Amino acid sequence: MLTSGQRAALVTVSVVFGLGCAAAVWIAFDAMRSDASSPQNISVAGEAPAETAQAAAPPMQPVTSSVEAAPDPPPVKVKRAREPYDLKGDRLGMMLDDFKAKYHRQVPEAFHEVIPWCSDFRPARDRELDPNISLFEETWHPKAGIINARISFPLEDMRTSKHSPTLAGVAVTNHCYSFIDGELYSIMLIFPQSGFDDVLDAMVATYGKPKSFKNNLVQNRMGATFSNTECIWDNGVSTIKLEERFGDLDTSWVVFRHTALSETAESRRPKPHL
Repeated sequence: MLTSGQRAALVTVSVVFGLGCAAAVWIAFDAMRSDASSPQNISVAGEAPAETAQAAAPPMQPVTSSVEAAPDPPPVKVKRAREPYDLKGDRLGMMLDDFKAKYHRQVPEAFHEVIPWCSDFRPARDRELDPNISLFEETWHPKAGIINARISFPLEDMRTSKHSPTLAGVAVTNHCYSFIDGELYSIMLIFPQSGFDDVLDAMVATYGKPKSFKNNLVQNRMGATFSNTECIWDNGVSTIKLEERFGDLDTSWVVFRHTALSETAESRRPKPHL
């Protein structure tokens, strides 16, 4: 049995031990409360602390798309409409008013006095009854809406005037510009056969190789043969025909035609009667 002194000592020890445990518990609780109030140390159950998560996360990599950009569409090719042939700036299809303005000049010594010389300077009735040969008129032209014109008078051409047309330096002896409904559909020029080769070379240099090239032979009344070269250019909307012998052995000619307008003019030609 414990003596009274031993019991007093045991009680003292128990009290001291109990106070020490309580103090230790309180200190631990206070430390936990301080940690909980600090935001950077808050973590959800199952997650690593912020410092640990940052250290474990791999470095950021640039994001790349697996979808390739669509290639640029090819340029749109615009098909340009072909233009009719032109002769020294006089393009088939040009308007009669523009033609008159381009070549307008006064010729005091001529009976008509004004160039270009056009068949519409006379009334249609007079033209039907008495076609002007110098303008290559025909009786049916007025009703068909055809007007023929020249850029020089025949008298000027005979004198080799500076206003007379030329081809590759070769003087033109006769010419005619023809309009239908006010649009140029034909240009015809006549020149000496002696200048044919020069004109042919200039035509090839200007318009390229002809689509058709023929070298025929013609005979005179004595049986002698001569070359008759014929060239045709065609760009789909107009044609050019160059012929070495036209009408006689000493004359050549070239004619420019607007295909559609020429067909219109021909469709208005009176049909022959039986």
